[in-house]
Amino acid sequence: MQGQSGSSGTMLIVLLMIGFIAAAAAWFLVARRRPTVQAPHAPGAEVHAKTAPVSLADELSELAALRDKGVLSHQEFEAEKAKLLSANS
Repeated sequence: MQGQSGSSGTMLIVLLMIGFIAAAAAWFLVARRRPTVQAPHAPGAEVHAKTAPVSLADELSELAALRDKGVLSHQEFEAEKAKLLSANS
């Protein structure tokens, strides 16, 4: 009996470690899809939380809008666009 409860505790620890590693990997993959450039907060600007998954077209449109507003330079826009396209290919 003593041996079984010891191995059950070990199994629980292993399963917890696997769960933690899986959660960390999922977080890393989600964080990697987000553009690293953020627009500065302008007074009176509204902040919208996105709850739905973002498509590649939406992300490219958002980058283009930042470029058009002058938040991103042409070079920054092209670099971020290349990252998005390579991550989705």
